[in-house]
Amino acid sequence: MRAAPGYDATLDLVLEWRGELLSYCVCWADEASGTAIFEPVGTNRDYAGHGFARAVLAEGLYRLRARGLHTAFVGTS
Repeated sequence: MRAAPGYDATLDLVLEWRGELLSYCVCWADEASGTAIFEPVGTNRDYAGHGFARAVLAEGLYRLRARGLHTAFVGTS
């Protein structure tokens, strides 16, 4: 994934607590179109339902907005 065109490590988001992975997402930004996609997005099953995915998505949106992007999508499989 790190070798994929458009990959930017500063848009890898991981939420940890006490050394345990809670949630994560990767943002793929297309600055030319002003859009981005979050994929993958995931949460540790033991911590689902506590808003941790929402937290990493919110941080991602903050970073994307700071770059001037205006639209983001969440990819699901």
